[in-house]
Amino acid sequence: MKAETLFNKTARGKAEMEARSHGLSARQRRVLILINGHNDVAELQRLVQLDDAIDIVGFLLAEGFIEPASGEPQSTSVAARDYSLG
Repeated sequence: MKAETLFNKTARGKAEMEARSHGLSARQRRVLILINGHNDVAELQRLVQLDDAIDIVGFLLAEGFIEPASGEPQSTSVAARDYSLG
């Protein structure tokens, strides 16, 4: 995943923000909150200061909570990784 990649929340991601129905951890939710189409991966990592921020972004992508902003290529290697909640 490139550091300059931008993401937006999907309908599922927006629903999670409202209902907290998918059981995201506090760390995962924290990253999801900051995804807004303006903060790239490098900025997200700086803002959350978590060692696993990139893995969390990958998880959110693979689980359909986020999608690349328009014009951004999706990394199949990230989406295909096996991520677990927690």
